[in-house]
Amino acid sequence: MRILFVWSFYTEYLKSFYQRFPDLASASYDEQYAAHLNDFFGSPGSHVSTIRKLGHEAQLLIYNCEFLQKQWAIENDVVVNDSDWKYKIALEQTKRFKPDIIFIGISFNDYGYFLDELKKISQKVFAWIAGPIPVNAPIHKLSLILTSSQIYVDNFRKNGINAELLNAAFDISILEQINNVKQDIPISFIGGLSIIHKERVLFLEKLVRKVPIRIWGYGLKMPENKSVFDFFRKNKLHEMYQGEVWGIEMYKIIKRSMITFNMHIAEAENIAGNMRMYESTGLGSMLVSDLKINVNEIFVDGKEAIYYASVDEAIEKITYYLKKEEERRKIAIAGQMRTLKEYNFENNTQKMLRYFEQYLN
Repeated sequence: MRILFVWSFYTEYLKSFYQRFPDLASASYDEQYAAHLNDFFGSPGSHVSTIRKLGHEAQLLIYNCEFLQKQWAIENDVVVNDSDWKYKIALEQTKRFKPDIIFIGISFNDYGYFLDELKKISQKVFAWIAGPIPVNAPIHKLSLILTSSQIYVDNFRKNGINAELLNAAFDISILEQINNVKQDIPISFIGGLSIIHKERVLFLEKLVRKVPIRIWGYGLKMPENKSVFDFFRKNKLHEMYQGEVWGIEMYKIIKRSMITFNMHIAEAENIAGNMRMYESTGLGSMLVSDLKINVNEIFVDGKEAIYYASVDEAIEKITYYLKKEEERRKIAIAGQMRTLKEYNFENNTQKMLRYFEQYLN
């Protein structure tokens, strides 16, 4: 199979990436592309690397990365201007790759013209969707949707859309890059802090009063999240807020953390399974996550992770395990062993490829 991952990366991440590696903006396409893969942002790069190891052809196309894409255009004699570069370059790359399957993680804003043009190149356009979906988003155009939420799978199927469950996973090769990072952060939280994460923000505000949690998150700089930003400034949250962190730097923070605090978004309802569960355990940090009906199917409570049902219970358990180093380490090690054995990208990608083969025909 020839599989093309067509993905959009967060604008905030791309800005941070080129601030960390300023020389890359003028580097070759291959140099920039390799650096993105080595930063492990999200899952598509890990899937591409694993698919290649499994004997298939795969490529990641970060269609909204201006420096990367315009460099490809220069090297491949594609003339673009400031108004058409994003779609024109990506569509030309797609035509040249000649994929059997296009797997997209694109902005819902691009489900119009861009998705229609991709479908002209390959009728088999699959998508990853694991977050809030805008009303009237034309997801019926897709041949298959993969998601980490069983709720989403059920809802898609009720509406006549092919959908399959693909849990998140951890890329073991991340450990090779940050193996020497030592734990020096008692407890951390990393994640979205926008208006759609209001329940999470209110929860964190109560946590910071009682436990030494350090907070990294994105969304506060966006104009639509001004109310959340103002809330942060008015209480202790702003003292514990460390800014945004992305890619390999994010994984370093998790690995430095004795405990990783996790809380699903409201759309998850009563089902657990976000990426942070696998990232934190894979990096050897003890996971403290919100209690859902399926948590023990993922990590056993009290043995591989710790779960809470309320703010008070979260504070109580965090306080306890910060004092009980041996117990905390035992749980963290057990969680890590489970993730490295069961929730690794090779297992995850093999499952993805089975779905692709099933829906390719």
